[in-house]
Amino acid sequence: MQNNFLFFDIDGTLKDFRTNGVPKSASDAIRKAQGNGCLAFIASGRPRFILNEDFGFTPNGFIFASGAGFELNGKVVLSRTFDPKLLQELMRKAEQCHVSYNLQGFEGGYASPHFYHDFEDEMTNGKMKGYLEDDYLSKGLRPMNLYHEEPIYKIDIHYYKDSAKSTFMNWLKGRAEYAGTASMNPNFLDGAELSPVDVNKGTGVLMVVTHYHGDMEKTYAFGDSLNDYEMIRTVRHGVAMSNGVKQLREIAEYVTDSPHEDGIAKALCHYHLI
Repeated sequence: MQNNFLFFDIDGTLKDFRTNGVPKSASDAIRKAQGNGCLAFIASGRPRFILNEDFGFTPNGFIFASGAGFELNGKVVLSRTFDPKLLQELMRKAEQCHVSYNLQGFEGGYASPHFYHDFEDEMTNGKMKGYLEDDYLSKGLRPMNLYHEEPIYKIDIHYYKDSAKSTFMNWLKGRAEYAGTASMNPNFLDGAELSPVDVNKGTGVLMVVTHYHGDMEKTYAFGDSLNDYEMIRTVRHGVAMSNGVKQLREIAEYVTDSPHEDGIAKALCHYHLI
């Protein structure tokens, strides 16, 4: 019998923003679905090195860096990474435009000097203290001189008030996928996440199903934000959380309740997976 494939975003989907934890109703329901033969995967925009938390269930695998990599048992089995030549060009352009950047590999990140200094200061002394502090400071903020051509799955960039933002964005067109983000760090104006061309959580889903020779008719995805959009479009059964963005709720097959209202458990019941 073919397995059902379940793909879960983390923040705002699995995790309740009010408690920063996974509700027991969700973890219990997912474990029950796994007992019924479902395979449950984390599908996150985060790099793999900060996906070691306790979700209340044991994921069957991880889609990380917004679909650039698929990991099983500590090993990347399928991936889409930045071309090394393009990566060097991108770093040079970022320096020219006074854009701060962090390269995200499998085991850690490599920060440009400005990125390293400003994030270290805010995460140890400022308003960001405690935010992913242990993993991000120890693994995510490695100095750039430690980088030696490790495959890079995703790049975080941040702009200063005097960055040549439009010049950098125009140069990126056709070279990388660009998703603008707000910055929690007051040292920066705003930022973005860069992925290899045509990489998103939807391509991550396809990696998983291809690896297992699975049936796309048996795929289910759960999300709340715009970076879940392609994942929800790719699977056969897309589920949006009621707290999710309007664009996602409009394309979802089913809209469930928020995490703290037992939304995951209710959705799994709706599809008779538990």
